[in-house]
Amino acid sequence: MINAASCRDRKLPGVFTAISSRPVFRVSIAKGYYCQRNKVLAHFLANRMERGGSGTSAKLRPFFIMDRKASVIWNGTLREGTGTLSTESGVLADTQYSFRTRFAEGRGTNPDELIAASLGGCFSMALSNELGISGFHPHRIETLATATLEDLAAGWTLTRIQLDVHASVPDVSQAQFMEAALAAKTKCPVARLLNTTINMSASLTP
Repeated sequence: MINAASCRDRKLPGVFTAISSRPVFRVSIAKGYYCQRNKVLAHFLANRMERGGSGTSAKLRPFFIMDRKASVIWNGTLREGTGTLSTESGVLADTQYSFRTRFAEGRGTNPDELIAASLGGCFSMALSNELGISGFHPHRIETLATATLEDLAAGWTLTRIQLDVHASVPDVSQAQFMEAALAAKTKCPVARLLNTTINMSASLTP
């Protein structure tokens, strides 16, 4: 066991308890032990998580908290104005978007395709995890996410997202693959957030 002052992004030969202003966590890692500063990698690799300390019901307090940030600047009116999107990771840096890029054509992105990309990326990771839990190791997962925006009486609404999935997974049957895909669609954090219909087709490639 170590204290927070000695946590400096290094592997440790045992289970640790990271001390911070947030709840105390104990994380068992399959391939080494990481400090709280590496919490994202630790959470991804963890086989299990168990709460240490207060004894508060796990249903009332989160096991793990991560914040992801994006900043947006919009200048001008809706139709004539333009905006930029930037993400904390730096992958998007002053990326342009506008009325034209959302409702017509133009150079830049739009919120709807970013939602589609977010769901597609989250689902693909979740599917890889579900297959791994069942003992299968996917070579490739290709997901096309199509977000449909409709002009309804209440206004423009993201009414559904279609996921078309093709994967190369040795030794898995179609039934096993579909079971993993349905579980991934249910458990994917972005899918749980979105208040819309998510349809899916899934197939295996040789």
